Amino acid sequence: MVRPSGLTRWRLPSRRRRNVVQEDETMPESAKLGPIYRNRVLDRYFPSSDMELYDEEEEGATCNAFDCLLGCWDAMVNALLDLFAAVFVFNAMQSAHTVLALLVSAGSISFYHFYDGGRMSVKLDWQFVSFAVIFPLTYFIGEGYKRRDFALQQLANIKSLSIWIYMAHRDWDVAKGRSKDHKSKVLKSLQCMIADMAAYFAIPRVYTRNYFYGGWRGKKTAMWIETNRLRLTARITNSLKLLSVYCEELKVAGLPTNEAARLNQYNMLLSSAFFKMINVKNYRTPQGIRSFARFYVIIMPVFYGPYFSWVSQETGSFAFALCLGLMGTLTLVGLLNVAINMEDPLESAGVDSVRVVSELEGLQKLLLDDRSFEDELDAVMIAEQVPVQ
Repeated sequence: MVRPSGLTRWRLPSRRRRNVVQEDETMPESAKLGPIYRNRVLDRYFPSSDMELYDEEEEGATCNAFDCLLGCWDAMVNALLDLFAAVFVFNAMQSAHTVLALLVSAGSISFYHFYDGGRMSVKLDWQFVSFAVIFPLTYFIGEGYKRRDFALQQLANIKSLSIWIYMAHRDWDVAKGRSKDHKSKVLKSLQCMIADMAAYFAIPRVYTRNYFYGGWRGKKTAMWIETNRLRLTARITNSLKLLSVYCEELKVAGLPTNEAARLNQYNMLLSSAFFKMINVKNYRTPQGIRSFARFYVIIMPVFYGPYFSWVSQETGSFAFALCLGLMGTLTLVGLLNVAINMEDPLESAGVDSVRVVSELEGLQKLLLDDRSFEDELDAVMIAEQVPVQ
């Protein structure tokens, strides 16, 4: 069996060591299960058929030379796979900007090389490219990744707060007792709110061309996007209002004031995280810097054609100068494509985008699965008919 990569230093305990568990009075009841049951539970989550790797009988066992060679081979295979994956991602990142920039670059180099016997060939300085193209590109690539990390933090807050709001309505002690349908109403409001959030973040972004050069069709698309944003924002706000109402119901039923205030704080933090993600979705890096970078990436090869014509004269190879110029243009346009793809970190189609829709769908499933861990272990034991020792 092929050894899975990444497990060279992580070892599961052997079956013999799994069975030797010192049970004392401080150990919780869920941990005082019999060895057969413990093995079944571990095998359920870590199947032995997939982990037939490290079953040493002693704690200090070390790998032999064959294991070391096998680990080196796995590392080499993984490095090659990473390289092939990088090639595929590189191809996926290309766009029409790539084709246009390469055509301009090839035409410029060929013109300066063959026109008038290459008299316009001259050695130029690349300092202008560093602040006219590289600086804007690196700036809004960094800003795009900052926005992505910020969106991930707010998404984690939404998931955590949603779960804790539901558990507060379900588990916190109420003197007079909560109504029978209270838990179902809270769960329904959370489910509707999460579904509306997923729909909001799945709406495509509005491009500048939709406003200025899209004509009636572009303006119609922008109007449709804005209408759906307002509608979904209103629905999400109504769900947040209902959560506040349900908190007041618990307060009337006898929930302590300090716990009610904490629950209201959870609601406030949830709404704050959502509106912060809205800002990430709707507002982007400065349009002027993006337009500046796009313009110069396409136009710059026209003015640097004489340099590559000079390279062809110095090296005596026009093909080398042409490939060097195309590679430089491909580097710049690659940075431009990375920056454009990071403009909307919540757009699921991007390579580095946040998979916000699937994350929120997973949150819905977590809220619907209202079983405790002990109930899940009991279900496993009953299904497999494993006696507890």
